[in-house]
Order: sequence, then structure tokens, then C-alpha cells
Amino acid sequence: MIVRGMRRAVLAGVLLLVGMSAWAQEAPDPDRVYADFNRFCVEHFGAEKEPLVYEKFGKDLKFLADGSWRHVSENSACVAFETNLPAKSYVEYGETAQYGRRTGGEERHFYLHLHCLTDLKPDATYHYRLVATDERGNRIASEDAAFETRTMADAIRVPGDLAGPPYVLDKADAVYVVTQDLTIDGKAFDVKADRVTLDLGGHTVIYNNKGIELKGNSIVFLDQAHFGVLCANKRGLKIFNGTIKQGAGNNDAGSYSIGFNPVCTRSAGDMEVAGVTVEYGGRQMVGIQNEYFRSLFKLHHNVFLDHGYDVLNRHGSACRSFLFWAADDAKLEAHHNLVKRTRQMGLGGTDVYSNEIYIDSRSTNSFGIAGGLYNGRKIHHNRLFGTGFHPMAVAWGNRDALHDNFIHLEGQKPVLAMSYGEQEKRCNLVGFRLTQYDNSKSVREDNLYHDNVVVIRVREGSAGTGTWLCSDPYIKNLVFRNNTVKVLAMDQSPITTKYPTVACITAQGDHQKHTENRPPVIYRDNTFISNIGHVQLGDSYGVGSNHHFYNCRFVKVGDDPRYRTIRIGFWNRRTVGHVFRDCRLEGGASFDSVSFEGEAERDFTVQWTLTVKTGPGAKVTIADKTGKQVFSGVADDAGVVRAALVEYTRNAQAKTLLTPHSVTVETAGGKAQEKVTMDRTREMTLLPR
Repeated sequence: MIVRGMRRAVLAGVLLLVGMSAWAQEAPDPDRVYADFNRFCVEHFGAEKEPLVYEKFGKDLKFLADGSWRHVSENSACVAFETNLPAKSYVEYGETAQYGRRTGGEERHFYLHLHCLTDLKPDATYHYRLVATDERGNRIASEDAAFETRTMADAIRVPGDLAGPPYVLDKADAVYVVTQDLTIDGKAFDVKADRVTLDLGGHTVIYNNKGIELKGNSIVFLDQAHFGVLCANKRGLKIFNGTIKQGAGNNDAGSYSIGFNPVCTRSAGDMEVAGVTVEYGGRQMVGIQNEYFRSLFKLHHNVFLDHGYDVLNRHGSACRSFLFWAADDAKLEAHHNLVKRTRQMGLGGTDVYSNEIYIDSRSTNSFGIAGGLYNGRKIHHNRLFGTGFHPMAVAWGNRDALHDNFIHLEGQKPVLAMSYGEQEKRCNLVGFRLTQYDNSKSVREDNLYHDNVVVIRVREGSAGTGTWLCSDPYIKNLVFRNNTVKVLAMDQSPITTKYPTVACITAQGDHQKHTENRPPVIYRDNTFISNIGHVQLGDSYGVGSNHHFYNCRFVKVGDDPRYRTIRIGFWNRRTVGHVFRDCRLEGGASFDSVSFEGEAERDFTVQWTLTVKTGPGAKVTIADKTGKQVFSGVADDAGVVRAALVEYTRNAQAKTLLTPHSVTVETAGGKAQEKVTMDRTREMTLLPR
């Protein structure tokens, strides 16, 4: 087995209904759920809590031009913007540059900001400016800007021009404008035409304010369930400028894939949702649900807030901010969205960038950015935060490019999962993950992780690791380079949670497959910082081989007696072929600080690069201490050749030293030989005589 298989939750019978009913009765008030999580975020996340924030994003607060967007309506406008550091913000606005009005503030410091300007006059000019204050009290304001509201003569006003609820939007190419806050017992909007624009007018639409019980298949749910916006088999829907919020009915989809979502589309295409705040709390909910989507979906500058407490079934459509199931040629651009809280999963898509996501995990595999059903995803410049049962920042895919993401996960006392079938306490934190399950032959190739920052802090028995990356014959060209990973134990608590690893890197894979058929996982030019452990070569979830570390920097901080630079092995599982080449060890980190665990074959090799300067075209051969030739090559036009040479191989029984090495240089005019001890990166000049 490559790793333990994922347990499949079974949704059936009286046990499920009774169990879920009991949980629902015990669940706290939705406002309290978010208030508690908000306090945790204030206490643990932010630039003042983690110095790497300032190193990554700069020390001076500023607005980022790429994050700006606005939408202007008849009587309202929404303004979105981005700051390089977390900040509290508001917008000043009025009919002159003196402003006189301002939007409400924010409950904590965010990077992404969305504000609605309401009660505006039509056909008027408005001035506004952005104001933001960081955690240190530094305040910045933008230059004055202006926009003009316009009366939309052909717009259909809701309510007023349209009977309902539900309000049926059945005129193609029409603009529907909401003119007041709405509270609706059931479904709010049903889209029955192509190219409909729904402008919420800066208002709040509450739907599902009265609970109902439905029985039947997913089509019954599609026809009868309470949705904020339902769009089936139509193209070109656009939703802007306001809030869609699930009401006191608090229904959920149950065991079906769709039902009671704030926004639900089925077999739709060419959509855009921007400037919208989505709030929900049902047990099995998706903020924006998309099934069988076609063509392009643009999801940007929105806010998602999950008030929910438990999870019916963590598989399928389990409690996500956004779910994107689509045809192979479909594309989703998800950018500049703020997920203030998700209890299970955040966003997904083909191009996922510049989002800010907070995970309050209530179940196994709570991903900030969900796994890839699509090839060649671009995931970059996201900021992901999390805590709880099993938060993981980014799931795996194929031919993915993942760069410039900032991940910060905080441990807490292990908590009981709030999902059916999981009766254990846990707090396991994972930054990046790529897993291959149970003899799968799925090809996952050309995945590149670079220039990311991962911070994980554990406490009170929790565990965490910067990566879960898997070596496997079908995983090829997996590279993790130029990243910074910092993993700290914040107290001396023994680790009591499942998968009890605390390390910057956890090397996984399938111990049963032949290592000679397994391409290496490459870690190059990374910085790893820890006070408890840098590399775990195999753990209780998976034990693999051939993880190679090139020119990486290992920095030990503190004096925790539990610290080891390397821990290798677990149970009776083989893990071999690991390489550390040209690595820098600082603060007390050492390849002699190693713990061998388990009983199977386990080893790693320490290598250093030798640069030989000689004549162009010279033949260079190198033999190790035993006389075995380990390198043969020809100097380039500059007379340089480089070779990676083994200092020693280490297993549980002994360290096998293979240096000094004998270097021989030969040309038509002569020969030269010299010995060199490869205990660090070295350079030598050797010219035949």
C-alpha cells in the first residue's frame, strides 16, 4: 500500500439521521461559531505574529494595484481592493472630495477587502478613497477617485417590476436590479434565460428563511429546494454587488450533491460572480455549486463566510466555499476572493490566484485549495491559513505550477471531528500534499512548487508538516524548489494526534514498489527552519524512497531536546535511496542528528559537489575510497567539470565512509592525479603535466 486508504463514509439508515440530528441540536449558534474562530485568527495569524510575513510582503503597508476592482450600479457601488499586509479598512465616499460618509469596518485584519457603497443617487458623481490600517496602527489612504451612477432605463427592478418570490429571471440579455433588502422563506431567484445579469444593488438577500424537508433524487432538490440563485442549462449569468445569505431554515443537501446553496448552477456556462458576499451554515453545503459547467467561469472579488458547525459526509460536495465540476475544456479563474471561514474546503479551479482563505477544519482532508480534476492548474499568490481537525493548504494535481503562496497553519488541542464516521480527536496540519493511493497508476507529472512560504506551529499535542509529497513510479518530475518552510513546536506537549509528525518535510511513497523504478522527488534550494525536526523520511501514513535534497539550508532554532535533523523509517517499511547534496547546516543542525525508527531497510546518502578546473576537453575520472570508479566525464570548453560525490551512506547499523576520492585528469599531453576529501563542497585545479 502506498498509504492507508481513505475511509469511505456511509450515508445510510437511522444511525446517520439520529447522529446528525443530535449534532445539530448540540451545535452552537452560527454567530458564535464564527466569533470563536475569528478570535483564534486574531490571536494567531498576522504579520505581527509571524516575521516571515514582512519578509515575504514587505514592511510598509501599501495598496496593490492588481487587486483593485469596482462595480457601479444605479443606487450603489461595490469597491474591492488588496493590501500587501493584513489591515482593517473602510471606504470614505460622498458627492464631493470632502466625502462625509464611510462604509463599516472589518472584524479583523485582512489582505483582501470588499465594501458596498449604498443609498446613492442615480445619475450623480461620487468621490471616494480607500483607507487601511495595519496591525501596528500605520494608516494609509488612496488618492481621491470618482465614479458616476447611471439610471438603467431598461433594467427590471426586483421587487416592483417582477412578481415573486421566487423571482423568475426569464428575459435574455436583461439586467435585473434588486432595490431593497429581501427576506424570503424559500427560493429567491430562478434563472430561466441566457445572458442574465443580476445586480444585487448593494442589498442583502436572505433565502431559505423557513426550513423544509424534501425526499427524492437530486432533480427533486433542483426543482423544490431553496436556493439563493438557481441557474440550470443557461449561459452567460452574471451576479454582482451584494449579499446572498442562507436564512434560519438552515437546510442542507443531505446525501445529494446539490440543494439549498446560495448559488447553484447545473449544466450552465460562461458565468461571472464578483463583488458578492455569500453566507451559509447548513451541514452539507456549498457556497457556490457548479455541476457540469461549460466554458469559462470568472469568480473574483467575493467574500465567503461559512457559519456551519458539522459535516454530514466529507466526500463529494462536503462544505466547500466553491465547487467546480466541469467539462474537460472548461476553465475557472478564481482570484481575489476572501474566504473568511470554511469548515471543510475553500476554492478550486484551473487558475486560482491572489485569494485569502481561512480553514476551520471539522473533518479529514480540509483543503484550502481543493484537488485537481484538471491538468495544468496555476495556483499562485494565495494566502492560506488554518487550524482544527485536519487542515491542509493545497491538494495535488497533474502538471500544476504552484508558486508564491503563503501558508500559515496553527495547531491547537486535538479536537473531535464533526463529521459522520470519524470518532477520534486530531489536529494534523499539512502545507502541500501530493498522494498516490493504493497501487494507483494515475500519472502525475511535471508538478512544480517554488517560491512559497509555509509556516506551521504546533502545540497542545497537535502535529504538522510542511509537505506530504509522494515518490512513486507514476509520479515524475516532482520538484520543490526555492521555498521557505518553518515548523515550530510552541510547547513541550507530547504529540497525541494521529500521524504524529512534526517536521518541515515528510517524505512519503509506496515502500513495496521497486526503488529503481521510482523517479526521485527533488527538493532544491529550499530553506528549512525548525526547533524539533527538519526531515521525516516516512511516517505512519506512507513510507517512500528516493527523496533528494540539493543545496538546501537546514536551520535549527532553540534547544528542544526532542530535536532531530532527520528521522527515518516507520514500522517495518523499507525507505532507501535518500540523498542530501551540498546542504548547509546551521544553528546545530547535523546529519549526525538522526533517529532511525522501525525495523526495515533504511538509509540516506550525503553527497558534495566537486568542481574540477583543468584543460578544455580533458578526460576526468574519479574513484571513491574503495577504488570503485564513480564518475567519468569530459571538461567543457572552459575546462570545467563537476561531479556529485558521496561522503558516506548511513543506515541504522553504521556509517559507510566513501571518501577520500582519487581524481585523475588525462589529456593527449599527459596525466595528473590527486586525492580529495569530500566532506563539503570543494573546488580544485588539476592540470596534466
